[in-house]
Amino acid sequence: MILSPSYSVLNNSLFNSYMDGIIIIADDLVKDINQKACEMLNINKREVLNESFDQVLPDVLVEDFLSDNTIFINNYCLSIKVIPTPFGFHILIQDISRVKEVCSQVLDDNINNVAKLLNASDDGFSIVDNKGIITHANETLLHYLDITSKDIIGKSSNTLVTNGIINEVSFRHVSRNRKKFDLKQVVTRRNTGLLTTAVPVINSIGELEYIVSTSRDLNRMNQLARPIKKTTFLTPKCSSNEIDNSFIKMLRDEGNVVESPSMVEAFNKVQKVMDTDAPVLIIGETGAGKEVFAKVLHEKGSRKDKPYIKVNCGAIPSELLESELFGYEAGAFTGAKKGGKKGLFELASGGTIFLDEITALSLPLQTKLLRVLQEQEIMRIGGAQTIKIDARIISAANDLEEKLKKEEFRTDLYYRLNVVQINIPPLRDRPEDIPQLVNQYLKRLNLKYNKKVSFSFNAIATLKHYSWPGNVRELINVVEKCVILSNKNILEESDLPKEISTDVIDHQEELGNLKEVLYNTEKKLIEKAMLYYGSTRKAAKALGVSQPTIVRKLNSYLESGESAKEVSSV
Repeated sequence: MILSPSYSVLNNSLFNSYMDGIIIIADDLVKDINQKACEMLNINKREVLNESFDQVLPDVLVEDFLSDNTIFINNYCLSIKVIPTPFGFHILIQDISRVKEVCSQVLDDNINNVAKLLNASDDGFSIVDNKGIITHANETLLHYLDITSKDIIGKSSNTLVTNGIINEVSFRHVSRNRKKFDLKQVVTRRNTGLLTTAVPVINSIGELEYIVSTSRDLNRMNQLARPIKKTTFLTPKCSSNEIDNSFIKMLRDEGNVVESPSMVEAFNKVQKVMDTDAPVLIIGETGAGKEVFAKVLHEKGSRKDKPYIKVNCGAIPSELLESELFGYEAGAFTGAKKGGKKGLFELASGGTIFLDEITALSLPLQTKLLRVLQEQEIMRIGGAQTIKIDARIISAANDLEEKLKKEEFRTDLYYRLNVVQINIPPLRDRPEDIPQLVNQYLKRLNLKYNKKVSFSFNAIATLKHYSWPGNVRELINVVEKCVILSNKNILEESDLPKEISTDVIDHQEELGNLKEVLYNTEKKLIEKAMLYYGSTRKAAKALGVSQPTIVRKLNSYLESGESAKEVSSV
């Protein structure tokens, strides 16, 4: 490793003073490790430098390399994140024991101590209640977002998206799954990024109480990563992560939308199997994009220069499907062509055959397909000899589990087809992909209909929260409908089809009865201000209202029996 002397001194100072642990890996060796990482992992820096990472630090990455890990070691609860670099990867170790400390403080309702703890941190911290209302945000986070506390305290976390402050929030993901969630956020006002980790706080009866989030500036993390980019290695080699990332980048450059982690994971599996001959089973809801995956498997694999035959098994009558797949000999049946006909398996020999809606096959046809998989040969209808074929089989289904339960699909055929299974997530589970999908289809449709239609930020936010039962196919339909019927260039939320806004209101966790939400939010803010400041005068000043307003509100809570807090006018 060769570093300029002046640069390495600056790097040492910044590197070792950073509050999180950092390990720099290149050529599978530990090239550097800062003091905080040594402290948390209880290791000696000299003992691990230039040693094999897997040998000296085997317990750091306990799960899949591409996943974020959480480990418990030396009384620390550590969040482990892997950051790929051109020469290897960096490991960022965050002590999330502090998050648990904040959670404990929140549950004790010790607002004063929480506020001090939050504001003393170099990380951005926020607390959201189980309705998605932001109850706390420290000064670091406000600085990151370039806003004031009045802009967000007491408001739904979703307003950060609708007001164009950031592109996504973690509330919907955490409240649904009740698990720690990592999210990369784009701060639109500052054109920067945040890496946010959201942790749910569950009470003793299993209910979600709060969500505590920590955020850190990605630009600052990238600054720490820059020194290694200036390093020259004598024998640089490409890591498996870099290969994966280059494949995903290639797909994006070709117009494929691969933004969500679940889609990245699915396409990474495509990369692993595309050069093999193993049968692949693609599982996904109708309209989720199964054909896209099948096409990538063929076009990026070793058979890309050979035939690619697509067969929609559900669109061809069962009495004709057998002759289409296997072909027939002359005179096999009335109306058969003179000289017979090759089947689709023969035409696909050397290449790939994609059997969409595979569950539409009749049981007798399933038996014949099983023979094709086992023997790599077919027999034409009316034929007496078998014909060897060499076709890779990719199949797809959306109701396979149901068909297996009803014994309408052979289990032995299922095991033959399911050597490798790729699951395509439904569109509702990958909202990160929606903005790019919308822009992609808008370009095509605007060109087709000679228009210049676009969607406002609020309209895109609404589309991201719709449940999309018809998946990508329904999204294309909605975008085309909007382009055709639109009389203006920028479409707002009100211009979307009624079923979308209705569904969002019915299903969005952050929404509720407007009067009830406003009442509960106001009540919580006033009571917390009284806890923090101890007098109506100071609470009124902090909340930007008059003292009589605070007194009147508190008295109304007392009269309704909802609050028993002492009212002081000091």
